[in-house]
Amino acid sequence: ALKSSSGIDLTKLFVGSEGTLGIFTKLRLRVQPKPPARAVILAGYTRLEETVASLDDLFAAGVLPSTAELLDRSAVDALQLWRPELGLPEGEAVLLVEVEGTPDQVAANVRYTDAILRKRAAVTRFAEDEKEVARLWAARSGLAAATALAHPGKHRIFAGEDLAVPLTEIPHTVRRARELGAELGIAVVFYGHFGDGNVHSAILIDPDDADEVRRADELADRLHKLAVEVGGTVTGEHGTGAVRAPYMRAEHGDALDVMKRIKDVMDPKGILNPGKIYP
Repeated sequence: ALKSSSGIDLTKLFVGSEGTLGIFTKLRLRVQPKPPARAVILAGYTRLEETVASLDDLFAAGVLPSTAELLDRSAVDALQLWRPELGLPEGEAVLLVEVEGTPDQVAANVRYTDAILRKRAAVTRFAEDEKEVARLWAARSGLAAATALAHPGKHRIFAGEDLAVPLTEIPHTVRRARELGAELGIAVVFYGHFGDGNVHSAILIDPDDADEVRRADELADRLHKLAVEVGGTVTGEHGTGAVRAPYMRAEHGDALDVMKRIKDVMDPKGILNPGKIYP
């Protein structure tokens, strides 16, 4: 059947269980056709709070962007060193908002969306030509190269990198995370999938410096705790694994016991991806 509400949805139970409940032997995927056209708007903001307000404005107007990406000042500064010709605006944050659909829909929607963003943004510009769209998106896709140039001799570690928080908490989370990085003397670049509150932190260190590694581990721990404190999660999309398992009790409370009971029923011998999710 194309749809069903019969019984418990075991697919949703298994997806995200990280192999702790069973093994997939066959998958059937639903795919969507690629939209024939797209356009992207770049908007610069003097304050992070205005980015959240702009997104609220879009939702209130019935606009659901296909993508909304946030670049914090730290990311913009790095990108300006890497590709100054991008001409990224000054301020505390930059939003990249994409709309897609048929060519006629996109032509109308990008102007409508741009007008809404301009109410709060210090500056906006949009691109409809695919070559110019790709050039603007380079401000996001080139972030890894940009951070390497801005912080020579440092390497990114994937720790504390996948926080997701309520949209209203993004400004506080990013600012507090900046403070924590400065307090511990660790370079961090912030960006995120803004539409769903996913805040990524690129922690940059010299892996041969034992003390810096220790401070980076402390920063990651404090970032995870910060996400839980503001009502968010320690992992928006990367998964729990073993590294984030110690935070599951703080995030889920008694619900973790229910998860563990399901695990025990599905895997009584404890042989399916042991040590993951459940501390």
